[in-house]
Amino acid sequence: GHNAIDPHWWHSIKNLRMATRIIEDAFAELDSANQDYYKTRRTAYVKQLDQLEKWAKKEIYRIPRSARILTTAHTSFSYFCRDFGFKAVPVQGLSTEVDAEPQHLAAVVETIRRERIRAVFPEKNVNPKLLETVIKETGVRVGGYLLTGSPEPENPTVEAMFRHNVETIVNALISGNDD
Repeated sequence: GHNAIDPHWWHSIKNLRMATRIIEDAFAELDSANQDYYKTRRTAYVKQLDQLEKWAKKEIYRIPRSARILTTAHTSFSYFCRDFGFKAVPVQGLSTEVDAEPQHLAAVVETIRRERIRAVFPEKNVNPKLLETVIKETGVRVGGYLLTGSPEPENPTVEAMFRHNVETIVNALISGNDD
């Protein structure tokens, strides 16, 4: 439903840091002889995450705060929006299998018009039917495809997926605020 918890926790660097701690602890418990190795690996990865977050903030802060509205097909970027100061406007709830209720779809269309949202972001491998309806009703443009569930096969890392999404969002929302 629309009020359920977003399971897409990996769209938050804060959550990724927490996951590394959980993973380190689990491996160290199972293989205590190598606990120093797991700690070293976690520490190195957290440094990578810190750099990724620093880069993301620098990029995202180029978008005026008033333009930080992320309209996606379904609820999949709640943590990202929380971490980077975006307002989330999902067309559907958590499930991409169920169409949005007409009242919710009408509210999304009204929000897009009222907030003068310039771009919607379909998600790769998700049926764009509802977004196409929203585009037709509002004239909003497609900002580019976001990756929600997995990275691209040619660059299969969480960091690559995160970078792709930040670049796509920033490029669309900066270019959509030229007037």
